[in-house]
Amino acid sequence: MQIKRILIGSEEICGVIGQFTAHYRSKGYKVVNIAAKTSFFTHTYDIDPNDFMRGWKAHSKKSGLRKSLVSLLYAMVPVRIKNAIEWRVKRSFLKEFDLYINIWKCFLDEEIAFKAAKEGNVKWMTICMGDDFRNRWAFQHNFDVNDELLPGVKKDLPHLISRMSRIRAHEKNANIIFSGPDQSSLSLRPYFHAHVPVDLSEATFRIPENKKLKLVHCPSDANAKGTKIIETVIKELQEEGMDIEFLSLRKVPHRELMNVLSESDILVDELVFHGPGYLSIEAMASGCAVLTKYYENSPASFRPPVVSVTKDNLKEKLRDILNDRKRIVELANEGRKYVEKNNSLELIADYYLDCLMNRTDFDYYPDYFRNEFDPVVFSIEPKTVNDITELVTNEAWYKEHVKTGERTGLKF
Repeated sequence: MQIKRILIGSEEICGVIGQFTAHYRSKGYKVVNIAAKTSFFTHTYDIDPNDFMRGWKAHSKKSGLRKSLVSLLYAMVPVRIKNAIEWRVKRSFLKEFDLYINIWKCFLDEEIAFKAAKEGNVKWMTICMGDDFRNRWAFQHNFDVNDELLPGVKKDLPHLISRMSRIRAHEKNANIIFSGPDQSSLSLRPYFHAHVPVDLSEATFRIPENKKLKLVHCPSDANAKGTKIIETVIKELQEEGMDIEFLSLRKVPHRELMNVLSESDILVDELVFHGPGYLSIEAMASGCAVLTKYYENSPASFRPPVVSVTKDNLKEKLRDILNDRKRIVELANEGRKYVEKNNSLELIADYYLDCLMNRTDFDYYPDYFRNEFDPVVFSIEPKTVNDITELVTNEAWYKEHVKTGERTGLKF
């Protein structure tokens, strides 16, 4: 199947929708995107999900007369009928494309969207970004992360069941899944690594070598990044005589953040989830040495030059790097080269399509849920889990990669 028309939506995360849209259009694809404008990025979007019908009228392949008649009818009817018209229009609109790329959430109820995609022979690419698929409670047990390091975790059954059900639905229906271990504790299906795309034209590479070394930390979620620990450690080092400048930033527009990164020597990123993620990769592109938690069992395709840190060794490793300016510069140069080779927007956007069309050599074969997930720990009935798992047991990938058997009341 040849891909000509691509639909991307429908919540902007890390600028991915805007970046992929620009690249695929430059390659000659007809691309329509769905996302609401945010204060963090300057990208523009074709369809605002909060005003879908207006965008649909501008970008649907349907005849002008049909779109005008539907729009006129939509404007005249009560809200209840409006909703019915809108979901039918969305369902039909999805079928106009060869590929749908799902970022964070779908613009249409996913059960309806999956059915429409199959009916329209639309390929579906799922890119998992984080909490869109992650259950933090399951993550804690998978990676032995306690409540002190990751506070405020929602330990309730509805959220666990919701995430488990969503993952199974995507495992059953998506043509391909890109993800990472942190959001895949409930996964069964093999998947590809969700490599971070960076528009290098937005990253000014500069090694500032500030006389007073400048450190930056910019958490999207302070509870999930180990921010309190990071800030405490850096304060302790300053009190012990380290002459360093520290910026702890929040909700900074992307362009401004990129400028900060190019003026900083070191990014201290995260201690809870495994990196390097979007911020770390952009920092590497901008000339920062990066300290972040790293998953040592990552595939060969993901071996970035970062200083791997945990809550227990952060102070020691940060002190070491602060006393080794030569190493800071080496990491900055190695980081930029790594990003140029492995993370440019052009490379990653093309890689995603290549995986969809040509590759089956997965990066990850998740096994925590199959081998270790304990329903007793989560106070969930095994039958509930089995009913959700049953959704995928007839899939070819399941029969090939998931070992049959029973344990703790769970059936595979």
